[in-house]
Amino acid sequence: MTNVALVEAAAALRELAAALVDHEADEETLAAVADAARTLADRVSTGPRLDRAARMSALATTERTPEVAALPERPVGGLTNPTAVPMVVHRAGDRGVVAEVVIDSLFQGGEGRAHGGIVAGLFDDITGHVVTMLGVPAVTGRLSVAYRAPTPTDVPVVFRAWVMQKGDRRILIEAEARHGDTVTATAEAVFVVVDDQRFVRHIPQAR
Repeated sequence: MTNVALVEAAAALRELAAALVDHEADEETLAAVADAARTLADRVSTGPRLDRAARMSALATTERTPEVAALPERPVGGLTNPTAVPMVVHRAGDRGVVAEVVIDSLFQGGEGRAHGGIVAGLFDDITGHVVTMLGVPAVTGRLSVAYRAPTPTDVPVVFRAWVMQKGDRRILIEAEARHGDTVTATAEAVFVVVDDQRFVRHIPQAR
């Protein structure tokens, strides 16, 4: 279960980051922000490190729910990651997923338009949720994105992903981003099935 207080803390930090990006502050204010951030970082870091290996293993035994279980601290769409675009992914049948996200100004390229890199990152994240839903240990082998129209910021954008082909070694997943009736981008991802112990081996042990 996601820690509600942690979600709120991440949301507050995201608001602070957006304020820094969108506004000009005087040096005194910026110095105060830096001092407070460092003090809080030191305070938080006294707690135990997360055991990502155990958390990833637990995902495989999560009961079937409308939401697709995923690590909340993941770097692109994690609810508890203040540098991410918060994304809650739901099942859409047995072979697909869907999520409605609001990409704020932290991630804009041109005015009012999401940066292409964050759109690609969200595609990687949501196609990975399809793999999680399938219960197959796999990693991204290839991701291609076609940008068809600007993906707007500060309004709901719906991301969908679904399985096209599933083999013993590779899984082909397609996806789209849509604002209203406009498809702003599409993607094709190939995931390579791996030994589930590979995830454990690549996670550094906590000190």
